[in-house]
Amino acid sequence: MHNRMLFALICFTTGFAQPGYAITDTVSYIGVIPKQGEPTNFIDAFHKFTWDVTIFHKNCRIETATTRMPDTLFTGTDIDSVNLRSNLYISPHLLNQDIGMHFILKGSSLIRLNDDTILQTGCFQLSKEHPFHYQIVDDITFITLKDTIEKLSIRYKPLPGIPMFDFGKLSLIQKNQAEIRKSELEKDTNDAYRFGFYYLAIGIVFLVLFIYYREKTENLYFSLFCIFSSLSFLTDIFHSNLFAQYDGFVCALCFEFLSIFLYKIFKNKEKSKTPLVIIVSLTLICFLPFVNVYFTLLPPFSGKPQPVITATIQIICIAYALIISFYYLMQGINKKTWESRTILFFCTIPILSIFLFIIFFIIVAAVVSANKNFRGNESIIENLAKSIPYIWQAIVYIYPLSAVVILGKRNGLNQLKLVAQVRSIQHLSEENLAKEREKKQILENQNQELERKVTERTLEVMHQKELIEIKNRAITDNINYALRIQSAILPDIKLIYQTLQHSFILYLPKDIVSGDFYAFAERGSNVIIIAGDCTGHGVSGALMSMIGSSLLNQIINEKGLYEPAAILNQLNAAIIETLKQKENKTSDGMDVSVCSFNSTEGLLQYAGANRPLWLIRKGEHIVFKPDKLPIGGQQVTRDRQFTNHVIPLEKDDTFYIFSDGYADQFGGERGKKMMTTRFANVLLNIQHLNMREQETYLKNYFETWKGDNDQVDDVLVIGIKV
Repeated sequence: MHNRMLFALICFTTGFAQPGYAITDTVSYIGVIPKQGEPTNFIDAFHKFTWDVTIFHKNCRIETATTRMPDTLFTGTDIDSVNLRSNLYISPHLLNQDIGMHFILKGSSLIRLNDDTILQTGCFQLSKEHPFHYQIVDDITFITLKDTIEKLSIRYKPLPGIPMFDFGKLSLIQKNQAEIRKSELEKDTNDAYRFGFYYLAIGIVFLVLFIYYREKTENLYFSLFCIFSSLSFLTDIFHSNLFAQYDGFVCALCFEFLSIFLYKIFKNKEKSKTPLVIIVSLTLICFLPFVNVYFTLLPPFSGKPQPVITATIQIICIAYALIISFYYLMQGINKKTWESRTILFFCTIPILSIFLFIIFFIIVAAVVSANKNFRGNESIIENLAKSIPYIWQAIVYIYPLSAVVILGKRNGLNQLKLVAQVRSIQHLSEENLAKEREKKQILENQNQELERKVTERTLEVMHQKELIEIKNRAITDNINYALRIQSAILPDIKLIYQTLQHSFILYLPKDIVSGDFYAFAERGSNVIIIAGDCTGHGVSGALMSMIGSSLLNQIINEKGLYEPAAILNQLNAAIIETLKQKENKTSDGMDVSVCSFNSTEGLLQYAGANRPLWLIRKGEHIVFKPDKLPIGGQQVTRDRQFTNHVIPLEKDDTFYIFSDGYADQFGGERGKKMMTTRFANVLLNIQHLNMREQETYLKNYFETWKGDNDQVDDVLVIGIKV
């Protein structure tokens, strides 16, 4: 998984390799005849020549060493950079010839031959377009050896957090072999890019499908599988240490998304996301510094430091994801849906094919090795071995096609359904058009008949309208005449204002005539003012108000009563007798407030039948409650007398009597009743105004509160200031 796991450990502590210690060996040459079994096409520069090593630590400490295995240096996590220098011994017959230098390295490196720079990677790059501190390079460059002794120097900065000299290979290769190897490297790189962008394109297509059709979640998980697969192929493009160090988690996530996709396809329901959450959580945990610690494993595993915890977690995650994906794939064998059969065909056939090819390859290799007639024809085995990558490429290409085939078939089936639905709709439309034409003809006939009937009915309605208008004018005239009668019965407000200069009467009938009435009389030094609210409003209320006004005139003027309680008792008896309520038990009656005001003595007497008296004195609201008895109606069977309240008055006292129409009006922002509390607050807030101004304010406030609502009842408010 990680190339750095292949590096060995060389300690610079006492007893192993002190700074300056040289490993002696026979000097190797480039171009000498190789020994038995030694390849002729390359020389491993790291193991054939002696290197002088200088290690620069971040705390300015410097260590030196001499070794023939510089690629196995364990430098520690505080390393800043490493300098390597060596002399390359060249055979004379190779001078002035091109030699290929093959290098596999990670991190940042600067390679110089004599005074010429051969390679710059990572932070040593001069180009500002590639400011990477990390880079993986597997490439070949060509150099010309001009002297029998060439000086090669390497300056290296390791990857962050990796305490080893992460330089994988430095080899010198013959030119023809180097050119072959270079073309192979380019082909491998092109294949990786081709596979990566192929998977990425398919992933983007399925992601777009999911964005526009969220119900098909399998499109999302297959898209994520393809995108993460493309990351595995395109690792070298990103030049990031994350992909090199944690590529196992990318692989684990890739197969986990595949398992979710297979589960959805085969079982048609959502798989638990707990394993996915665990893998992501473990990935994040492994980013912590104390987790990615290097340990030295004992033989036979390795004597080199390895990031054991991170590597183990990645292996477990990959193994789980692979096993669960294969498990869900095998479960699809029993499924009869065409999606499951398509997935199984594209997954199992390529795998079975390569398995059979490997068996065939082993058999051919065994036959060639055992049969003397086939010896010397090892090219057959080589050609078969060369075909294995092509089979692998076919598998890589063919698997995403399974999802594409499923998608294409789904779209095809949907198109067939749509075509069938369109044809059915066209057929139904034709039938509907025929029915509509038939209905239209019927409607035309009906419309003609209706127009005839409407014309007749309109003439009839117009005649009835004329009759109703005549009756309405007659009724309105009668109500207006009743208004004149009621106005004649009610006291003249101007005469009241002459006696009570600091007073007002706000009188707002709901209809033309009103069920509210007021009465006024003078008995010696006593001024009697009355506010009445009869049952109902309009004509019926007006009739009751006229009866009440007539009876009050008799009680006050003829009988000479001026005490409020006595007036109410007499009025109650007179209403019951006048309306014969003991015989017919009607509920008609009235609520009345009676005040007798003696300005000489400064006394106010009050009695109320269901209507209170409010006194405002020095900003304080004082309520005198009435008797909970109406005049007439339900009072018939009760034997109770009204209470007489005697109230001493002070200067600037203001008292009010009123009907319930003002407080019962609906309006305001929420269309609710005003209520007595709000009415009382309004009266308290206008005490600085004179009584005429108070009347104007109360009228305007009522109209504003009512707004577009209808007036619900007659309104009567009487205010008097001492």
